[in-house]
Amino acid sequence: MVALVGAWSRATTSSYGKGHSTIAYRRLPGTDTLRLAENSQQYAGSGYLGYDENVGRFFSVSADAYDGSSHALGTLLASGTLSLTGSAYYGGPALAVL
Repeated sequence: MVALVGAWSRATTSSYGKGHSTIAYRRLPGTDTLRLAENSQQYAGSGYLGYDENVGRFFSVSADAYDGSSHALGTLLASGTLSLTGSAYYGGPALAVL
């Protein structure tokens, strides 16, 4: 969990530009997992980012309201950077975001 605590950033790009969505991170009590939720007028998605002690790997999973999903596994590099590698699928029909 130490790699997820402290000063860190997440960068995204969007055709809507900066400042059009909010992302909230909450720690799940008793775990090494953060729940994330991203919302805007054009987008809604959520997921989890954490560390699985059973396998000794970081993980990230997410899904959105547009039939998108992603999953990745990661390791902490010597530089302190968390490196995640995985796959994502986006391209399903858009659903109403309420």
